[in-house]
Amino acid sequence: MKVYVFLMAAIILVACGQADESFRAQMPSGLEITILRISKADVNGVESLTLDYESNVSINDDVEINNELSQVWEGFRKKVDEASLKAAVVRAHNTKSKGAIKTEGIARWYYFHHSSNGEWVQGKPGGN
Repeated sequence: MKVYVFLMAAIILVACGQADESFRAQMPSGLEITILRISKADVNGVESLTLDYESNVSINDDVEINNELSQVWEGFRKKVDEASLKAAVVRAHNTKSKGAIKTEGIARWYYFHHSSNGEWVQGKPGGN
């Protein structure tokens, strides 16, 4: 009976997207972050690579989050270039948890795209 309950809980967590697939990564600057997921998405008709990570700072602190973002983008930009994509989204998350279950959180996202001369340009941030 205990095994059955455990399996049902695991299936429910996976079905609800609560399974923890995150991993730690070190940016070229030495900053360590927890990457929640990397995925491809269509943004305004352009295929992009999206990085979701757990921020080490409050996303409401503009100075600190922008400093962290520049370090994260430095590392992630290489992955986007390797994938030969012209756009990327980086989402910084602040998540609250109760035990192993993530209960709530907020995120701020940043859009990057190639300009007409091929340089990376950062768009305006957004968030929820």
